[in-house]
Amino acid sequence: MPMHLYFAREGRYCLIPGGMKLYIRENIEKSNLPGRHTALRIPDLICCVNQALERNAEVQLKQRSLSIEQFRVLTALNDSNGISMGTLATRVFMDSPTLTKLIDRMVASADVYRGPDPRDRRKVLVFISNKGLTTYEALSDIHDQLSDTLSGALGSQKLEMLESLLTQALQAASGADARYATPVQPGPQGASKTHRLS
Repeated sequence: MPMHLYFAREGRYCLIPGGMKLYIRENIEKSNLPGRHTALRIPDLICCVNQALERNAEVQLKQRSLSIEQFRVLTALNDSNGISMGTLATRVFMDSPTLTKLIDRMVASADVYRGPDPRDRRKVLVFISNKGLTTYEALSDIHDQLSDTLSGALGSQKLEMLESLLTQALQAASGADARYATPVQPGPQGASKTHRLS
C-alpha cells in the first residue's frame, strides 16, 4: 500500500493520526473531475508532520521569546557542551552562514558563548551558558510532550517502528545524495572539486 495520505482538492489540509491538521503551503493543482483526491508524497508528508510538531513546540517557545532553531541549538549543547560550528550545524540542520548569524544573536543574549577548545586552543567551540541551560531546562519537557503526542496517536510499538523506518530512510536519502556528487580531476593548482549532477 502506498505510504501517503489523501486530501480533497477543495481543501488545504490533511489529517494524520490524532486529528492534527497540517497546513499545506504548496498550491494544490485543481481538476475538473468531481471528488478527485491528490496524493501527498512521502517527502511532503514527512515535512508536513515536522511542521506540525514544530508549531506545537513553538507555542511554548514563544513564551520565552525563543525560536525552534534556538531551541535546537540549546538541546544540542545540553547533550554535548562545547562543540564546533561544523558539528553543531549538522545537529541543528542548518547551513554554516545561517548558523553563524544565529549563534551571534544567542551570544548577544548570553544564551551561549564561544571559547577555545581545551585540547587545541587554535579552535573555537560553542558552549551553553548558565542562562541558556536554565532556559533549556525549563523547556526540556517539550521533547517528551511531542513524543507523547505521537505515542498517543500511534501506540508505542508503531512509534518504535516509525523511528526505525525514519532512521533507515535518512540513511538511504543521505546515501542517495552522496551518489549525485561526482569527483573531478584536480585543477592546475591541485585543488579538487566536486560537481553536482543536474
